[in-house]
Amino acid sequence: MMVKHRIAHLVSCTLVLLLALALSPDLQAGPPEEIAAAEYLVKQTWIEGLPYDQARALSDAGIARLAEILADPGELQWHANAITALGMSGHRDAFEALGVFANRTHSREVDRDTYRALNALPFAMGHLARVEPRALARLEAALADSELPTWQYKHLSGSRLRDQIQTSCITGLGLAGRADLVRAHRSKTKRNATKRNSPREQNLLEAEALAERIDREGPDSVFQRVGRGMPRK
Repeated sequence: MMVKHRIAHLVSCTLVLLLALALSPDLQAGPPEEIAAAEYLVKQTWIEGLPYDQARALSDAGIARLAEILADPGELQWHANAITALGMSGHRDAFEALGVFANRTHSREVDRDTYRALNALPFAMGHLARVEPRALARLEAALADSELPTWQYKHLSGSRLRDQIQTSCITGLGLAGRADLVRAHRSKTKRNATKRNSPREQNLLEAEALAERIDREGPDSVFQRVGRGMPRK
């Protein structure tokens, strides 16, 4: 089983690398300052998270470089940042790189950097969902999935991990500006007798408020110069 998972991981990494080359066949000949900007963005430890405005400014060459980083197991420590930047970029090619990563099979216990990358994915999809319907479909599918994750991180596993992923996906709907979908999920949880003021209820209320603010003010106004693409309260 471990051999099969390793083969699947190698195939997935190869697909992402081929995607990066397809996105920018002349990557090495591309503007060096654009590639350097992409690398600088993701290869830093941002105390408040990646700057939204820098992610939005990524070029075609920068996006291709991030896809390449995401394909490289040796760059694992930067995968979470690359995922976040790809999502916030709103770039037309970002979903392909994120989709290949999301389709990787993980089993047993994952390491810290892999956990961080998996945890970043719903938020990245939420940002990208404002311009990419497939990203929105990913969030909705994750929320409808009752299966338990095949992987775990330390003590976090099973239904607790599934609930955390779905909580992140609800926030992703808020980041997408889809208050209508958040309200639909809130109505569903009420029918399922979710306790008032429960963590899930609070998550839904916060996501709905965020979505309404994005719809009212626009994402650039809400997220500009704010870390992790999350607005200050």
